[in-house]
Amino acid sequence: MNIGIPRERFVDERRVAMGPAGVRALVEMGASVYIEHDAGIAAHWPPAEYEAAGATPVFSEEEAIGRADLVVKVLPPTEKEVEMMREDQVLLSYLQLPLARHEVFTGLTERRITAIGLENVEYQGGGHPVRRAMSEIAGTLA
Repeated sequence: MNIGIPRERFVDERRVAMGPAGVRALVEMGASVYIEHDAGIAAHWPPAEYEAAGATPVFSEEEAIGRADLVVKVLPPTEKEVEMMREDQVLLSYLQLPLARHEVFTGLTERRITAIGLENVEYQGGGHPVRRAMSEIAGTLA
């Protein structure tokens, strides 16, 4: 499986969808990870750490998305990002569907992209691990 991690482009967004440890785990399971070369810098993970973990750096958002079977992001996709995606790719990111722009939702649907909202991922026994983690971080920062 090819996994693409583009850099988040929203103003003041410092998060990246996956750290080097996550990349290493996926590479060890046989995945190829393509990460936009500066995706982790704002989160204090330099490109060399991702390369040491087995990721292949790419030099554009288009390439990170274009090489991927699975695109992994933090923020919901933009219209531009959806336009870069091809039919039958999988997107794993926050979707924030109540706030989603109609054009984004329509683009995902028309391209037959399977979109999985991180905020809706649930443990088998209940509970939302991503929501919980983000709530803990928000509480710590408050």
